[in-house]
Amino acid sequence: MTPLVVTLTIAAGAGGALLRYVLQSAGHRRRDDGRTRGLTPEWRIVVINIVASFLAGAAFAVLPAAWEPVAIAGFCGGLSTWSTFMLDAHGAWRARRRLRAVALLAATIGYGLLAAIAGVYVGAILIGGILVDGMPLGA
Repeated sequence: MTPLVVTLTIAAGAGGALLRYVLQSAGHRRRDDGRTRGLTPEWRIVVINIVASFLAGAAFAVLPAAWEPVAIAGFCGGLSTWSTFMLDAHGAWRARRRLRAVALLAATIGYGLLAAIAGVYVGAILIGGILVDGMPLGA
């Protein structure tokens, strides 16, 4: 890995983390009656992680291997957050909201995997690539 790729990976990670912060902070508003609307912070993290998985899959299909660290480890790694997701699930479990904890885990892992697979396929289609055994030709 060249110094340029390392530097760009660090910068992309910072950009992904900043975008995650903005997205995670937005959208949860209190209504006049005191109830909230929009996704709760835990479910916003789930959605962000799923989107990051899709983007990682698409980057895998589209980018040359030398640039994958910038997009996947850098940007998508900064955008997604394993630690916050795990703390949210743990907090729900400790609060005896077992179904919520299991739902958070299942949604992030299950839909994240499906999103990554979809990203690979969509990326391959966008570049006119051919999939062989589920992988972009040449990967």
